[in-house]
Amino acid sequence: MYIIAHNGSAILGGGEISTARLLAGMQDRGHRVLMLFRDRTIADRAAELGIPVDVQLIGGDVMVQDAVRFGLRMKAERPDALILTTFKKIFLAGSGARMAQVPRVVQRIVLAGDTPARGRRYRFAVSHLVDEVLVNAGSLLSPFREELPPSAREKVEVVADGVTAPARTEPSGALRRRLGIPADCPVIGTVTRLARQKRLERLIGALAVMESDTHCIVAGEGSELGQLEALCRSAGVMSRVHFVGFEKNIGDVLDALDLFVISSEREGMANSMLEAMAFGIPVISTLVSGAEEALLGISGDTPPGMVVSHTAEAIAAAAQPLLKNVAQRKAMGEAGQARIRNVFSFERMVDRWEEHLQNAKA
Repeated sequence: MYIIAHNGSAILGGGEISTARLLAGMQDRGHRVLMLFRDRTIADRAAELGIPVDVQLIGGDVMVQDAVRFGLRMKAERPDALILTTFKKIFLAGSGARMAQVPRVVQRIVLAGDTPARGRRYRFAVSHLVDEVLVNAGSLLSPFREELPPSAREKVEVVADGVTAPARTEPSGALRRRLGIPADCPVIGTVTRLARQKRLERLIGALAVMESDTHCIVAGEGSELGQLEALCRSAGVMSRVHFVGFEKNIGDVLDALDLFVISSEREGMANSMLEAMAFGIPVISTLVSGAEEALLGISGDTPPGMVVSHTAEAIAAAAQPLLKNVAQRKAMGEAGQARIRNVFSFERMVDRWEEHLQNAKA
């Protein structure tokens, strides 16, 4: 099977990396794959994940010529299945795919808010230009379906994301030593884009009211860096917040953390959260889509994380006691690893996607 994915984002974030890894998994199973991006810089970074990449720009909805170019590209490539990953491009990308008569077109949804409620062209595109919509969290299913006409609602299904535990490339403790963080200091942190949606001011605000030996590591890049650094200075925590930029080797970052924090306003099923769980790090997350599903939806007494309200105070109130309780953190980390094995494994995700994309060959 020949599978192409198109991504129109201006960044290589969690959703984009997750799609690239999915294609890598398909490639390992003998399928031919290609991932298309809006520019060469993003494509080259994704190529480091081991998949073929190229550039195919799709602009805004008035750029009808981009839909035509995309359709001609698809006609030349002749894929068996096309995965669309940027919901804002669904109308043009879907139109081009239909023009090329691609056998199966699947829209992937990983973010709350990406629903047909955006407007009529989105409802039309889902109803007529794609064969299926796969959301990565159960909490995204009903909001998406409710905005569609009844005849199109069965197109929408859940396929949970899956991850493998990130590996370290350096000795344990190397990042802490490089940042000058004492080995006995508690450390919270996150791996994310530095974007407004991620509401990292909540994480900084939480650190500001926690004990003064607590440090925070933020791995990622984005337009909010300057504002976040200014906030750290005004809150008096600049010496304890470490912005380390884009980190290819997430295992080295997770190795430095005692707690992983998601402070976002909205998410789907955050892959960084799943990777932290797979690594054995407890997670504290604001109440975003996918959080309760991953962190609380298990049997037994020990959950792999905690879900809190959207405030710095709530994050601090949950984090401070956990940082003092090594045994509880260990139990939560083990629960997270079990949850990944049983529900969010990478192989399980690839199995499900392969089943859905194989319909192109039926």
